[in-house]
Amino acid sequence: MLEGRLFSELYRSRCPCYWNVQEKLMSLCAMVVIIVLIVVPGAFLIPFVVMLVIEGVPLFLIELGIGQRMRLGSLGVWNTIHPWLGGIGIASCVVTFFVALYYNVIITWVFYYLFNSLQVRRGNK
Repeated sequence: MLEGRLFSELYRSRCPCYWNVQEKLMSLCAMVVIIVLIVVPGAFLIPFVVMLVIEGVPLFLIELGIGQRMRLGSLGVWNTIHPWLGGIGIASCVVTFFVALYYNVIITWVFYYLFNSLQVRRGNK
């Protein structure tokens, strides 16, 4: 009946609780993608991906490559290429500053509520 296979091997092949780690990871990734596609509106996601592919990634790779070659930062790279392009470096620094500021506020609120949730309250107050 078992044709030379152990019962545990047969059970593992038919029971989903014995999936290996790669199968669990792939199913989790698929579930996350499905949830994101359902929750995130496509009106934002489609233009974001298009502009990321057309403008964001190539500009980032150019800046990294030229910056390594010239040993300069983002401000110096674009000024070296042409003085009129210095605004791209300034804009990237300003955007980085505002994103860092925004995420610092979010992390501050997370820590605030985390530490307040760990406090022990005594009495009815």
